[in-house]
Amino acid sequence: MIKLFQSVNEMLDNAGIPLEIIDGFIGSISVSVPWTALLSDSCCLDIQGLELTIMPRQRVDTGLTNIFLFYSRLFKAWPNWPPQIFNTVDALVSDHLQKSGCN
Repeated sequence: MIKLFQSVNEMLDNAGIPLEIIDGFIGSISVSVPWTALLSDSCCLDIQGLELTIMPRQRVDTGLTNIFLFYSRLFKAWPNWPPQIFNTVDALVSDHLQKSGCN
């Protein structure tokens, strides 16, 4: 089951979904295969009693989270500010990216 969680967690991460499965339980699985009509009929997978423990994915913070949060709040709070202010903020973000090696 751990291998399954790792695969699902990789898919969630690749899709940009900041969640990870850390525990789970499956009560039962049943599969119905239409052997006489394999090419024309669907198979059915029935999962009963599925329980998952999901938590936010732990991300490494490069220090940019607070800058981008500030920047987005700034846009919402002061939508009519002159563009020079945002150019200054852009310069600060670029400087931080260069210093942290995230360019």
